[in-house]
Amino acid sequence: MDWDDLRYFLAAVRAGSLTAAATQLGVNQSTVSRRIRALEDELGTPLFVRGARGLVQSEAAAAVLLHAERVEAEVGLLSRRASGRDLELEGTVRIATADVLAECLIEPLHSFAQRHPRIDLEVFAANEVRSLDRNEADLSVRGSPGPPGSAVGRRICEIWGAQYVAEGTSPSRWIGWSGFMRRLDVTPDDVPVMARFDSARLQARAVASGLGRCILPCFVGDRTPGIERVPGTLAATTSALWVLTHADLRRSARVRALLQHLAGALREQAPLFEGQAPHRLDVR
Repeated sequence: MDWDDLRYFLAAVRAGSLTAAATQLGVNQSTVSRRIRALEDELGTPLFVRGARGLVQSEAAAAVLLHAERVEAEVGLLSRRASGRDLELEGTVRIATADVLAECLIEPLHSFAQRHPRIDLEVFAANEVRSLDRNEADLSVRGSPGPPGSAVGRRICEIWGAQYVAEGTSPSRWIGWSGFMRRLDVTPDDVPVMARFDSARLQARAVASGLGRCILPCFVGDRTPGIERVPGTLAATTSALWVLTHADLRRSARVRALLQHLAGALREQAPLFEGQAPHRLDVR
């Protein structure tokens, strides 16, 4: 049995559709479909029912999923331990981060690349979290209450937020989160929500247009032209900024070098993340 067929099966299960799985894997939809058909032929049973709302797992899929996840974990463990013994400052490091945090990494990554030209950098910037356990990334730069049990790294600082409005306005309607990010929505329950977005950058631009007010991380709101904090609304969130890797990769020279470099560079930006950047201090 081909491990790649199982990998495509897992992506389809997690994404919920062939199209989304193809986007996640960086291939076309026909490749995903062909791989899953090959696995179904190998097993002699259908794994999905294609419906109007996407893929529906068959009864056999649940048993296959359990074993596929075990294989994935073993392959990831083998890969991480092999990479973790790499003592040379060369090779590829994959960095997973949120879309708005990626902007804070550009200059640190530039200086790192100049210092270590034989290390190739791959950045995945999306709100969906790439798993260190599943070997989907080597480093993760995220806002989180704390690292998962298998991760090690550096806590950089707290992340603070505030209400923001277009300069000189006081809108009564709000802008909230949509989609995957709605689980993080802290918009008050008793206010009218004008629009929802799945990106803090889009939320900030919507605030600047006058569409409504929004609770934004200070490192987003304070860098967006045309918007200002609502006085007295600065507050700590439940998240801190972390730079993390899997415990099996902590001995990898290239991963360790990048982790230390990013941690140092982001600590210099701590006033921005904690809402104390000198150019935009909160007025109480």
